[in-house]
Amino acid sequence: MGIYIIIAVAVIAVLAFLFGFYRGYAKLSCWGGVVIGTVLVSMIVNRYLGEFDERGIVMLAIAAFSMVVLTILCQLVRRYILRQMKSSGKLSFYRQYDDRTENDEHILVSLDKGDKKAYRKYAKRKFSESRGAWGVVDRVFGGITFAVNTFVALAVLLSLALFIIDAAQITVAYNALSEIYENPAWTHFGFNYCLDIVIATLLCMCIRLGYKSGFVSALGTIVILGLFVGAGYLGYYLAFNVPAFASMADGLREGALAGVLANIEPMLSTIGLSADIVAKIVVAAGLFIVFAIVVIIIAIFIPHAIEKLRKIKFVMAIDGVVGAIVLTGVVFFILLAIGAFVYQINDLAALKSFNDYMNASCLAKALYNDNIFNTIAALQNLPIRSWFGLKG
Repeated sequence: MGIYIIIAVAVIAVLAFLFGFYRGYAKLSCWGGVVIGTVLVSMIVNRYLGEFDERGIVMLAIAAFSMVVLTILCQLVRRYILRQMKSSGKLSFYRQYDDRTENDEHILVSLDKGDKKAYRKYAKRKFSESRGAWGVVDRVFGGITFAVNTFVALAVLLSLALFIIDAAQITVAYNALSEIYENPAWTHFGFNYCLDIVIATLLCMCIRLGYKSGFVSALGTIVILGLFVGAGYLGYYLAFNVPAFASMADGLREGALAGVLANIEPMLSTIGLSADIVAKIVVAAGLFIVFAIVVIIIAIFIPHAIEKLRKIKFVMAIDGVVGAIVLTGVVFFILLAIGAFVYQINDLAALKSFNDYMNASCLAKALYNDNIFNTIAALQNLPIRSWFGLKG
């Protein structure tokens, strides 16, 4: 089995490198390298960081900071390579300037003489700006970057699968993969860092998605949803509290809806509704539709206004930073809350393997054993065991 894994890894590495070489570093994301760098920094910090109550949140903060720094460094390298390739392209263009000019003259002469053969010959001639040595650097970096991204993505999927199978005690799958679980690569490395790479990847996704979407875009979506909710409440309030609309409901009850309400009156009585309430609900629904049309018209312009606003570089940068902070904060707040709840029942036999993985991982430990929420007395006193009928 080992030889097949080596062959598969080699094939994937070559294909990934070739695709990255074709695309070039400037067109690729270096998220895989950022994730690996973040895990390495976390490993080093974890070794030398002492024990204290806020240790977990400090570990997560250091991981986030290192990820931001590494991302900025990748962007700086990308911009530098792009600038150098652009300079090389300009130099190449001016070196070919005489040839380009001469070729254009040949085209004009051939057109003047009506020489179609000469015209086709010179019109087909192509000039391309050489990116020089920096073009080669861009290609090589692109191949390495995409290969790293590919293997990190595979490592995340494999780590997550192996962790779930072992922690959930899925015996059939565990036995089928026993050779992997017993391999020194897993027992000495994979077991200790499989969750680190998963959490670092999640952190990277939060930062990148938050920066790309921005806070203003999310706020715009919330405003639109709030307007729809407000339209529904306003329709309800007018139909049930304003005399003019109550009269409208009475007219519907005695007119257009009279026959329908008479037929369903027995069913209405069984669910505690009256004909008057149904008529008011119909009026409220009609008002909601009218208000919703107005909200939809407003909703058409809000994204356009946000897009215009985000075209301002300063606003886009600030909005992206705030969006990254908010999304990352929300996601990891939820993870911290879940980790704190589960940690209260960590003595259950069913959680033994789960505990081992969480204890071995420096980032997962920050969400579990070293979770800052574990110091909050109100959370520690929640009757979680009685909620789920657990003993102990």
